[in-house]
Amino acid sequence: KQWYQRRVAITAGGSVLHASKFLKPGGKMLIFNQGEGATAAIFNYLVDRSDPEIFSPDKCIGDHSLTAEKIISQLEEDSSNLTISAMRERCHEDVDDFVRRVDTPQTNYKIDFSLQAEYERLSKEMQNHIYKMVAENCDVIEGRFQWRHWTIGIVASFEV
Repeated sequence: KQWYQRRVAITAGGSVLHASKFLKPGGKMLIFNQGEGATAAIFNYLVDRSDPEIFSPDKCIGDHSLTAEKIISQLEEDSSNLTISAMRERCHEDVDDFVRRVDTPQTNYKIDFSLQAEYERLSKEMQNHIYKMVAENCDVIEGRFQWRHWTIGIVASFEV
C-alpha cells in the first residue's frame, strides 16, 4: 500500500508537471478529473484488502485514487510558475438496479466499471462494504438511485 501511494504521488505530479513544461507563457492546460468521494474511497479499500488476482491497481486502466485534490496539491507544491484554478460540478450515475438489488445482466455493470474489477468475484465482506459505500453516496432523482460524484475542471496557467 505504501509503495502504491508513493507511485500515485509521483505519477500525479510527474505526468501533469511534465505536461505543464510544454506550456508557453500565458498558456493554459485544462484537466478534468474526479474529486474526492466514494469511488476513490472504494479504490483505496480494494488496494488495501483485495486478492491481487481479483483486483490489482497494476492491472487497472485508470487510477481512481488519483483525485483532483491530489493533482492540485502536487501542482501547487511543485510548480511556482503555475496559477491553479478549479471548478467543481456534481454528476450522477444511475445505479438503481444495483442499490435495489434487482437481478438483471446490467445490475453490476457500472460498479464493475468503476471498480475495474468484477463485483461478484469479491468476497461477501467486500461486496457488502462496497454496496454500503455506494448506497450511502446516492441521491434519489426522479425515483431512481443516482451515485453522486464530483467532477473537477482544473486550469493550470503558465505565468512568467
